[in-house]
Amino acid sequence: MALGLGLQKAGHQVQLATHGFFNSQIVSRGLAHYPMAGNPQEINRSEFGQVLLGSGENPLIFIRQYGQIAQQLLQ
Repeated sequence: MALGLGLQKAGHQVQLATHGFFNSQIVSRGLAHYPMAGNPQEINRSEFGQVLLGSGENPLIFIRQYGQIAQQLLQ
């Protein structure tokens, strides 16, 4: 959100694409929102989310799990 606000202040049009769960936080700060399906809390509770959260300092595990989650959301 900070990057979006900075870009908007510099004269750019900004629209954040993220879960509808965050809509009120984004819109209340004056940014446009494009809602995506899903609930981040449900993702965190899923098997993929637990592995992602448990990846700790291993960037390879994080990137692999994040890619699988993102692929599901984009479908």
